[in-house]
Amino acid sequence: TVTGVSLIIDEDQSPLPPMLPALGEQISSLAGLQSERFRPESLTLLFFSLLSSLLSSQPSSLRQLDLSNNDLKDSRVKVLSSGLKSPYCELETLRLSGCLVTEEGCKSLVSAFSSSSSHLKELDLSYNNPGEAGVKMLEQLRLDTLRYVDGRYSHKQCVIDEETGSV
Repeated sequence: TVTGVSLIIDEDQSPLPPMLPALGEQISSLAGLQSERFRPESLTLLFFSLLSSLLSSQPSSLRQLDLSNNDLKDSRVKVLSSGLKSPYCELETLRLSGCLVTEEGCKSLVSAFSSSSSHLKELDLSYNNPGEAGVKMLEQLRLDTLRYVDGRYSHKQCVIDEETGSV
Protein backbone atom coordinates (compact mmCIF):
# COMPACT_ATOMS: atom_id res chain seq x y z
CA THR A 1 0.00 0.00 0.00
CA VAL A 2 1.28 3.43 -0.89
CA THR A 3 1.63 5.89 1.95
CA GLY A 4 2.33 9.01 -0.06
CA VAL A 5 4.26 10.44 -2.94
CA SER A 6 5.60 13.95 -3.38
CA LEU A 7 6.43 15.56 -6.68
CA ILE A 8 7.94 19.03 -6.58
CA ILE A 9 8.11 20.92 -9.85
CA ASP A 10 10.39 23.88 -10.40
CA GLU A 11 8.12 26.92 -10.49
CA ASP A 12 10.26 28.58 -13.15
CA GLN A 13 9.57 25.75 -15.59
CA SER A 14 6.50 24.82 -17.55
CA PRO A 15 4.02 22.36 -16.05
CA LEU A 16 4.43 18.66 -16.63
CA PRO A 17 4.21 17.57 -20.27
CA PRO A 18 0.87 16.98 -21.99
CA MET A 19 1.31 13.19 -21.72
CA LEU A 20 0.56 13.45 -17.98
CA PRO A 21 -3.11 12.43 -18.40
CA ALA A 22 -1.84 9.09 -19.71
CA LEU A 23 -0.81 8.33 -16.15
CA GLY A 24 -4.47 7.93 -15.39
CA GLU A 25 -6.32 8.76 -12.21
CA GLN A 26 -3.29 7.92 -10.09
CA ILE A 27 -1.53 11.20 -10.86
CA SER A 28 -3.67 13.16 -13.32
CA SER A 29 -4.37 15.77 -10.64
CA LEU A 30 -0.70 16.83 -10.77
CA ALA A 31 -0.91 18.85 -13.99
CA GLY A 32 0.19 22.39 -13.27
CA LEU A 33 1.11 21.76 -9.63
CA GLN A 34 4.44 22.88 -8.26
CA SER A 35 4.36 20.74 -5.13
CA GLU A 36 1.91 18.11 -4.04
CA ARG A 37 1.68 15.10 -1.79
CA PHE A 38 -0.97 12.60 -2.77
CA ARG A 39 -2.04 9.09 -1.84
CA PRO A 40 -2.94 6.86 -4.76
CA GLU A 41 -4.31 3.40 -4.00
CA SER A 42 -1.26 1.71 -5.48
CA LEU A 43 1.79 2.45 -7.55
CA THR A 44 1.82 -0.16 -10.28
CA LEU A 45 4.58 -1.08 -12.69
CA LEU A 46 2.51 0.75 -15.33
CA PHE A 47 2.70 3.92 -13.20
CA PHE A 48 6.49 3.64 -13.09
CA SER A 49 6.72 2.87 -16.80
CA LEU A 50 4.73 5.99 -17.60
CA LEU A 51 6.64 8.10 -15.07
CA SER A 52 9.88 6.85 -16.60
CA SER A 53 8.61 7.85 -20.06
CA LEU A 54 7.61 11.24 -18.69
CA LEU A 55 11.11 11.82 -17.31
CA SER A 56 12.82 10.81 -20.54
CA SER A 57 10.51 12.28 -23.19
CA GLN A 58 11.40 15.95 -22.94
CA PRO A 59 13.00 18.34 -20.44
CA SER A 60 11.09 17.87 -17.21
CA SER A 61 10.42 20.50 -14.57
CA LEU A 62 10.36 17.79 -11.91
CA ARG A 63 13.14 18.53 -9.41
CA GLN A 64 12.19 16.45 -6.34
CA LEU A 65 10.59 13.04 -6.17
CA ASP A 66 9.70 11.43 -2.85
CA LEU A 67 8.49 7.83 -3.00
CA SER A 68 9.50 7.00 0.58
CA ASN A 69 7.83 4.31 2.68
CA ASN A 70 6.40 2.35 -0.22
CA ASP A 71 7.21 -1.24 -1.10
CA LEU A 72 8.72 -0.35 -4.48
CA LYS A 73 11.36 -3.08 -4.44
CA ASP A 74 14.05 -3.38 -7.07
CA SER A 75 11.67 -4.11 -9.95
CA ARG A 76 10.00 -0.68 -9.78
CA VAL A 77 13.31 1.08 -9.10
CA LYS A 78 14.73 -0.55 -12.24
CA VAL A 79 11.80 0.66 -14.37
CA LEU A 80 12.04 4.18 -12.90
CA SER A 81 15.81 4.24 -13.45
CA SER A 82 15.43 3.95 -17.20
CA GLY A 83 13.81 7.40 -17.18
CA LEU A 84 16.20 8.80 -14.58
CA LYS A 85 19.20 8.18 -16.85
CA SER A 86 17.76 10.36 -19.61
CA PRO A 87 19.59 13.63 -20.32
CA TYR A 88 16.14 15.27 -20.16
CA CYS A 89 15.73 14.27 -16.51
CA GLU A 90 16.69 17.19 -14.26
CA LEU A 91 15.79 15.55 -10.96
CA GLU A 92 17.89 16.94 -8.10
CA THR A 93 16.46 15.05 -5.12
CA LEU A 94 15.24 11.45 -4.97
CA ARG A 95 13.89 10.02 -1.72
CA LEU A 96 13.42 6.26 -1.58
CA SER A 97 13.60 5.76 2.18
CA GLY A 98 11.97 2.52 3.32
CA CYS A 99 11.28 1.22 -0.21
CA LEU A 100 12.83 -2.29 0.09
CA VAL A 101 15.71 -1.42 -2.25
CA THR A 102 18.58 -3.94 -2.30
CA GLU A 103 21.93 -4.13 -4.06
CA GLU A 104 20.15 -4.78 -7.38
CA GLY A 105 18.14 -1.54 -7.08
CA CYS A 106 21.32 0.34 -6.16
CA LYS A 107 22.92 -0.97 -9.34
CA SER A 108 20.04 0.47 -11.40
CA LEU A 109 20.25 3.83 -9.62
CA VAL A 110 24.02 4.06 -10.02
CA SER A 111 23.65 3.27 -13.71
CA ALA A 112 21.06 6.04 -14.03
CA PHE A 113 22.95 8.72 -12.11
CA SER A 114 26.56 8.05 -13.05
CA SER A 115 26.37 9.97 -16.32
CA SER A 116 27.91 13.43 -16.53
CA SER A 117 24.49 14.85 -17.43
CA SER A 118 22.94 13.83 -14.09
CA HIS A 119 21.56 16.69 -12.00
CA LEU A 120 21.04 14.56 -8.87
CA LYS A 121 22.38 16.19 -5.71
CA GLU A 122 20.60 14.24 -2.98
CA LEU A 123 19.70 10.55 -2.74
CA ASP A 124 17.96 9.12 0.33
CA LEU A 125 18.09 5.33 0.56
CA SER A 126 17.79 5.13 4.34
CA TYR A 127 15.92 2.12 5.73
CA ASN A 128 16.68 -0.11 2.75
CA ASN A 129 19.09 -3.02 2.41
CA PRO A 130 21.73 -1.98 -0.13
CA GLY A 131 24.33 -4.44 1.15
CA GLU A 132 28.04 -3.74 1.21
CA ALA A 133 28.39 -3.89 -2.58
CA GLY A 134 25.41 -1.56 -3.05
CA VAL A 135 26.88 0.97 -0.63
CA LYS A 136 30.23 0.88 -2.44
CA MET A 137 28.47 1.53 -5.75
CA LEU A 138 26.41 4.40 -4.29
CA GLU A 139 29.48 6.06 -2.82
CA GLN A 140 30.91 6.36 -6.36
CA LEU A 141 28.14 8.83 -7.30
CA ARG A 142 28.97 12.53 -7.22
CA LEU A 143 26.27 13.68 -4.81
CA ASP A 144 26.05 16.44 -2.24
CA THR A 145 24.09 14.15 0.10
CA LEU A 146 23.71 10.37 0.26
CA ARG A 147 21.66 8.78 3.03
CA TYR A 148 21.55 5.08 3.82
CA VAL A 149 21.57 2.67 6.73
CA ASP A 150 24.47 0.27 6.95
CA GLY A 151 23.70 -2.87 8.95
CA ARG A 152 27.03 -2.60 10.77
CA TYR A 153 26.51 1.02 11.71
CA SER A 154 23.71 3.37 12.55
CA HIS A 155 22.05 5.76 10.09
CA LYS A 156 24.68 7.36 7.84
CA GLN A 157 24.60 10.60 5.99
CA CYS A 158 27.41 11.53 3.68
CA VAL A 159 27.65 15.22 2.87
CA ILE A 160 30.27 16.58 0.49
CA ASP A 161 31.81 19.97 1.27
CA GLU A 162 31.51 21.82 -2.05
CA GLU A 163 34.49 24.09 -1.35
CA THR A 164 37.00 21.44 -0.32
CA GLY A 165 35.45 18.34 -1.91
CA SER A 166 35.93 16.43 1.34
CA VAL A 167 33.35 14.18 3.01
